[in-house]
Amino acid sequence: MPTFAFLSVCAVPFLWVFLRAICTLIFDKNYFGADPGMELVTFFGQVAIVFLFMTLSFSHLGRPLKTLRVPRMRRILGLSVFFYATLHFASYLIFLAGFEFEKYYYDLVTKNRIILGSFAYFFLFLLAATSIDSVARNLGIAWVYLHRSVYLIAGLVVFHVFLSAKENFSFSVFLFCGCLALLGVRLSKAWRRSKLRTPIFKA
Repeated sequence: MPTFAFLSVCAVPFLWVFLRAICTLIFDKNYFGADPGMELVTFFGQVAIVFLFMTLSFSHLGRPLKTLRVPRMRRILGLSVFFYATLHFASYLIFLAGFEFEKYYYDLVTKNRIILGSFAYFFLFLLAATSIDSVARNLGIAWVYLHRSVYLIAGLVVFHVFLSAKENFSFSVFLFCGCLALLGVRLSKAWRRSKLRTPIFKA
């Protein structure tokens, strides 16, 4: 699968929304439900979450996926997470906060879900800004530790979704279990590597 084809797949959710917007303008018909703003916020947020967990899973599926010969697949997925998270945040500012930063600030200091979501987006911004090869080389080992914060981001997102849910918490519970499973696999691999590095002294 060429890189362009993989990028095209990642762009499908955005193109779907763009096509619906074009149809709304052409046919003068609402294709976004009773609350278009909330639908966009929810949709882009869910897409960002899907790409986030795909990114987390990539390190455990990297070996079989290498046969697809997709260069920088994980980086593309990570940048897709940031792209859709930005659309999620922008949709919230435009449609729910009415582009009033005072409203966003009020939500930021009074609503835990906004606090958690904002922290998650801040860390995503740091990861996206440091995804360039030259920046990674300059940061050295600090880059590795910084990008391991993706698990912190996943935790923040899980609780952001949980606090945003009003009645149905099944999605947040599913994300919580998935996050624990991926973190468990990661810690298990790290523990096995540390055991292999431990020198064995014979009496």
